[in-house]
Formats: sequence, C-alpha cells, structure tokens
Amino acid sequence: MLRAQVDECRFSRWYPQFRSSSIKSTVIPLSKEFVEYLKHAQVVSEQENQFPELAQQVKEVIALYGGKVFPKLNWSSPKDASWMLCGNTLMCQSFDDIVLLLKSSDFVAHDLSFPYEHCDDVAVDRQVEVQDGTYELVLRQWYTLHPSNEFRCFVRNNEIIGISQRDTTNYYPFLKEKIDDYQEIIFELFEDKIQGKFADPSFVLDIYINPGNEKAFIMDFNPFGPTTDPLLFRWESLSAMTVYDCRIVKSEEHIPKQAAYAHNRFPREVFDYSKDGETVYGAMARIHEAMQEGMNE
Repeated sequence: MLRAQVDECRFSRWYPQFRSSSIKSTVIPLSKEFVEYLKHAQVVSEQENQFPELAQQVKEVIALYGGKVFPKLNWSSPKDASWMLCGNTLMCQSFDDIVLLLKSSDFVAHDLSFPYEHCDDVAVDRQVEVQDGTYELVLRQWYTLHPSNEFRCFVRNNEIIGISQRDTTNYYPFLKEKIDDYQEIIFELFEDKIQGKFADPSFVLDIYINPGNEKAFIMDFNPFGPTTDPLLFRWESLSAMTVYDCRIVKSEEHIPKQAAYAHNRFPREVFDYSKDGETVYGAMARIHEAMQEGMNE
C-alpha cells in the first residue's frame, strides 16, 4: 500500500465523482489551529467561542440538512466514540456534539497523527502530515441506518473478491435469506457506477442497502490494506484469494464477546477530568453538564 493510494480514499477526492450514488455531504477545510486543538487540547465547553467562523459554518450545514448530521474527517468517522452522545449515536445537532466526538475518537486521532501507517513509501517511525496539509471536516446528512444492511466490499484489480457483513457484533437471521439478493444489488451498483472509475484498481468499498426500496448507496472508499478492518476476512487471505466469497455472521455463536471498540472507550481527558475516587462515568456526566451549561450561556 502506497501513500498515494491512501490519499485517493480521502472523502473530498472521491465524493465529487460518486456523489450521485452517495448521500448528501458537505466538506469544510479545517484550520491548523483547530487540528492542533483536536490533537492536544482538553475537552472544554467554549468551543464555539474559540472557533467562531468554523462553528458558524457548521451551524449552517446542520440547518441545511434538517438539523442533524454525522461527522467524519478525511478518512475516518468517530464511530468508536458514539457512546459519548446520548443514545450511543453519531447523530450531531450542534458544533459541540461534533467536537466532542472528534476529540474522543481513536480513529480520528489516527487520521490526524498517522494517516500513512503501513504505507511502503513512508518510514515506519515517521509521523507524516497529509499530502497537501489539509484536513477536512465532512458533515453528512443524517439518516437512521440499519447496521444489518451495511456491507464492506473488497476490490482487487477492479474485481470484487469478497463481501463482508459490516456489523460483525450481531447475528441477523434474515440475512441468510436476503444475502443472495443483496449481493446482486451490490454487484449491479459496482458494475454500473464504480468499476474502472475509481482512481486505484484495488480498494475497499462500504455499501449501504436501503431495506425499504433496496437501493444501494456508496458510504465510503478505504485503502486496500491493513489500515482497513477486514471484518470477517483476514488480510493474508484477501491478498491471495482467487475465488470470490461472501461472509455473514451465521449464528450467535460467531458473535465476538467483546463489545465493538471496547478498547477505545475512554479518551485521556476523561481520566484527567475525573476527581479522586470518581468513576469515569461520573466524570463523563460532569463533562456533559459543563458542555450543556456552556451551550446555554
């Protein structure tokens, strides 16, 4: 995997070409000051006062999309930090919601500090900046998506070699009956809209199928390499596969016992903010209260 291949999966690189097959999204370039804030500063309740121009841009986009969005940076969304918001969700209704998720996410921290990890043309011990120095906040129109209908497609040399159920922590009995139909839908979208059109011949594609009308949407492009979760596959097998395979969780016995992203649960600031003898959950409650007070001032 090369640095250029990772850059081709930046949201702003692929979205203009494939927007008709994706969901409505807006890209906002981020200042170096805000990026540094995401990297190092503690969670506070006056983010809007610190970055008024960005906060105003975000408010306008949220209003444009009906009051609800979900955020991501160049590559990753803060899905490992969804527990930070009430309802365990990525649905954001304010600038503070977005900042809290971004600062609490290990996935976002990886984007900021080690975007080219595992690239053959970047030294292992080097922390390399994004190619053009630009980080971007992506705000996507909020939809309530069914995790059962999210799929990850592994494309090598412009051919799908594998499809995996995206949510590997749950068993969905109906998928056994629907998976053949869903594979046809995915291949139709791929052959009509994607095959041979993406900048790199090998990539990983995230697809969502609307259970109502069974229309497929492009959710994301990811590098074909170890920085992307292979889910029900292994990268060793994906690199050598010669026969297409589709994998779903076939029974409850196959569900991992550990909760998704359990190792990412608490950002450093939660521990810094906690008082002697206080649980991290108590500290989290006080953080939420402080942020709510800041929003109401």
